[in-house]
Amino acid sequence: MPRGTTHPIPKAPDPEEWRVTMKKLTGREFELSFHLHLEKGWHVFVKNKNLNKALIAPTFTFDKNEAIVLEGETDSKGIIESKKVEGIGTANMYSYNVVYVQKFIAQPGATISGKYTYQICNDEKAEAPKTKSFKFTVTDPRPKASEPAPAPKENCKWTFEAKKKKAGQYDLVAHLQLDKGWHVYAMKPGGDGTLLGTGVKFDKNANVKLTGAVKEKGNLISKTITGIKGKVNMYEGKVDYVQQATMKGKNTVTGEYTYQICNDKMCLPPVTKKFTITVK
Repeated sequence: MPRGTTHPIPKAPDPEEWRVTMKKLTGREFELSFHLHLEKGWHVFVKNKNLNKALIAPTFTFDKNEAIVLEGETDSKGIIESKKVEGIGTANMYSYNVVYVQKFIAQPGATISGKYTYQICNDEKAEAPKTKSFKFTVTDPRPKASEPAPAPKENCKWTFEAKKKKAGQYDLVAHLQLDKGWHVYAMKPGGDGTLLGTGVKFDKNANVKLTGAVKEKGNLISKTITGIKGKVNMYEGKVDYVQQATMKGKNTVTGEYTYQICNDKMCLPPVTKKFTITVK
């Protein structure tokens, strides 16, 4: 290299990534969503009345527009963690993924714009606050009848069935198939208490007697993850959730399941859905 030649130092990628989307709900009602993904070890604080004044939570401001009517405050959706902050005390925060949602009513062709300010932190430092702008023109994003909207890729598939063992005795099974590269945390995820374990719950049914608790069946992986204290328990590929039950005749069993899938770079938002199993 010739003496005196200098090369710029490449900028490290930001530990946070924002994505802002808008969708139509009904009539003239729309929803603006601010999706924030944080790398492992980073967090933002939760805005509430108990937040210490020294801490900065994400805030959203909207430019005045007579053609736009905001509905309520900007809401947030994510897993809230409570941790001690040195010199502050206990504070609530979001890690990995959080979505901020603002509903509004708009006239056709109106523009909704504004700014959002936030500060990300880890256990060692707090980044300088940042402010970004957004701007959307309100249109009807629904596809034409000849152009159906593609279903979002979920990276996993759930199926449910009742396996008869003998007269009146069944295994009620929830099968989970994960795409390659994705994992789901075990019902007891381990770690430092910040991870969401998978849950399968059955509704009460006078004709169905449940025996014991739901059991997981799969290749359990226990390992350490950067940014999480202690070993973490997870499954890749296939995992079954099995509930033993006793019943007579035909029955319909219902319930709900909650899960969050992740890969090595990110976790998708938690999902809760209902299921139905028909026992013939």
